Amino acid sequence: MAVSNALTMPMAFKDVRGVPVFYPDHGAINGLEQAAIMSLSFRGDTVAVIDGVLNEHPYFTMGWSFKAGWLTQFVEARTFPLMVESLKKVERTISNANDREKDHFSAVQT
Repeated sequence: MAVSNALTMPMAFKDVRGVPVFYPDHGAINGLEQAAIMSLSFRGDTVAVIDGVLNEHPYFTMGWSFKAGWLTQFVEARTFPLMVESLKKVERTISNANDREKDHFSAVQT
């Protein structure tokens, strides 16, 4: 009896653009999208939204990369430690990340 691919292959999760995200929870991915929309429209509290997602999903690589990247946009020195903390959280899971997520992480590091 052949084993089904559905049993051996992990399900591909994607964002609203159809881009793969290496995290198995649509709620986390949708929360990231909500934070991204807020950041682009400069409405709402982007950090609070992504923090809520990350509190529920502490190993969400793309979420931590997004937070670190968004914090680079602040000119206040007090946000620097939060950015560094976010990058450290990404380092825990970066080996499992896809190329897009690794590129986001790399971009924030530079």
